[in-house]
Amino acid sequence: MTEATTEQIGGAGLAAGTQVPPATKHLPLWRRLAEAAALNPWHVVLVVVAAVLAAFSEFLTIALIQPVLMLFSEGSPSDLELTRLQLWIVAELQALGTGQRIMAIVCLIIFLQILRESLLFFSEFFSIRIRTKFELAMRKRTYRQCLAMHMAAYRNTESGEIHTILNSYPRSSAGYVFSTLSMVPVTIMLVVYVAMMIQAEWRLFLIIAVVSVLIMYGMKAAHSLQGRYGRLMRDGLVRTSSKANELIQALPVIRAFAQEQRAEASFVAIADDFMKVSAKSSILNAAVGPLQRILSFTLVLVSILVFYSFTEVEEAQLVATLVLFMFILARINGPLTQLNLQRLGLAQLFPFVVDLLAFLDRDTEEDTGVAPPPITGIGFEHVGFAYEDGTQVLQEIDLEIKKGEFVGLAGPSGAGKTTLVNLLLRFERPTSGRVAVNDVNIATVSASAWRRRIGMVPQKPYMFDVSIMENIRYARPEATDAEVFEAARLANAADFIEALPDGYATRTGEGGSMLSGGQAQRLALARALLIKPELLILDEATSAQDTESERRIKETLERLRGQIAVVVIAHRLSIIVNADKIVVLDRGRIVETGRHRDLMTQAGLYAHLVEVSRRDDGLAAHVGPSPLDDEALSVCTAPT
Repeated sequence: MTEATTEQIGGAGLAAGTQVPPATKHLPLWRRLAEAAALNPWHVVLVVVAAVLAAFSEFLTIALIQPVLMLFSEGSPSDLELTRLQLWIVAELQALGTGQRIMAIVCLIIFLQILRESLLFFSEFFSIRIRTKFELAMRKRTYRQCLAMHMAAYRNTESGEIHTILNSYPRSSAGYVFSTLSMVPVTIMLVVYVAMMIQAEWRLFLIIAVVSVLIMYGMKAAHSLQGRYGRLMRDGLVRTSSKANELIQALPVIRAFAQEQRAEASFVAIADDFMKVSAKSSILNAAVGPLQRILSFTLVLVSILVFYSFTEVEEAQLVATLVLFMFILARINGPLTQLNLQRLGLAQLFPFVVDLLAFLDRDTEEDTGVAPPPITGIGFEHVGFAYEDGTQVLQEIDLEIKKGEFVGLAGPSGAGKTTLVNLLLRFERPTSGRVAVNDVNIATVSASAWRRRIGMVPQKPYMFDVSIMENIRYARPEATDAEVFEAARLANAADFIEALPDGYATRTGEGGSMLSGGQAQRLALARALLIKPELLILDEATSAQDTESERRIKETLERLRGQIAVVVIAHRLSIIVNADKIVVLDRGRIVETGRHRDLMTQAGLYAHLVEVSRRDDGLAAHVGPSPLDDEALSVCTAPT
């Protein structure tokens, strides 16, 4: 898979094509992450303090080398330029006997190593604590962002992207923070090693420093390549997640057409591309360490030999300095390799972090505004709506819905009925005109308070994987059992619920998988009625009902007539024949308005839709149930 191909697919392409920045650019990115997760700065201070103390113990260990060597050689400490600390150590050791001196040196070195490793452990321990808390905070933040984003934002977002952001991005960003924190003790250790080398022989250090810079520069290509792999892995995660989600949603279609092999091949191709990139990234990580160590060790040794070939020094000083440098080089190799690997890790995780921050920067729905007044009338005033690409969905909509009025919305598919309801719920925002409640623009009222006044029954209701009781009570958690039972009775759901072995304690399965479509719709209606809404909206809520169930739902709607406003979107026109007002939409405009009887006499679009339903019903004996059953047709054609 090429980079271009991946970015054309671009599931998570919020930052597609973003280049990996130099190290100086990581600090502001890390700062933004810390702010997003409300990271406690004192936790970072603990990491730094532990690392500094560990570095100081390493400094003491290195400070022992030269004076100890001089004590056991023919040289004298005066031959070396020792620090006050080293001179004090020499003086204390010289006061001891040979056996005691050896024992003291061994014990001191062991103690310093235990101290060093313990402090490094605590530094990493605090880093792990930060990473854990950070990941949890980012998971909360991303989930909250998903809940707060405008519904319109989901139109241009793949489901796989949302899944990847929720599942993988918080961990990736936590890994980014952890890698950055892990560089703190490594960097401090390197500072100690550099200081000791400068103090021992600054000219040799300059040669080694130049060689090290050249090696680090040579690794730049590996960092750039790892950044590219990171972008490819980010996109691969989104695509595999989208395919997994597709499997769950499309499994009935796949099996119905016996396309299991095709579906598997499609998933395998995406998974194979992702795993190839992941393997290349891992191989690059594995190769960088050995390569860097071989280059460093070889070039530095050559540098030492060249330097001392042209430098005249005392033999004792030469031995002590060489031993010191070899010890430091042996110790510095690990941190240098670790630093390189961490830089590679940052390059790989960088695209995930940029995408996550871009996601958190997306516009959200602010739940501000005044409390909405009790609904006595809702008005659409010259309302228009268009998508971001300019596609016009609604134009010049003028409509009034009064308290207690039963309004039916009819029209062909794509006429704009669902968009009209979405505007009413504030899921979408008008691009022109306004929607008002009691002459108050609903854009100025609290969105959550406004929606609590509305009961919504979607065409494909979602059931949570809990009991039927909890699914109905979801709309109003404080509702009593008696109120839940009454809502179920009103929605014509009580009979089938009580017939179940566990009754209201029956689990519905994820998404309502243990229910039929009609049962799920009746539970959704009960959930909507539980909040005692001032406005009830049904979006094709009887599409999965049989004739008897639909008749009972119509009885429920009749009982609500005059008490609350009811808006029903219907392709199955029998549900709205008794509506106080039927609004017919076509191509985003209201083309007819009136009662069923009046619209039938106009021989317009509504009458045509009824006629089509009648013809379909005439074929019922051959092709199965029609959108209008026998009872519905008799209602449609009877005077009202």
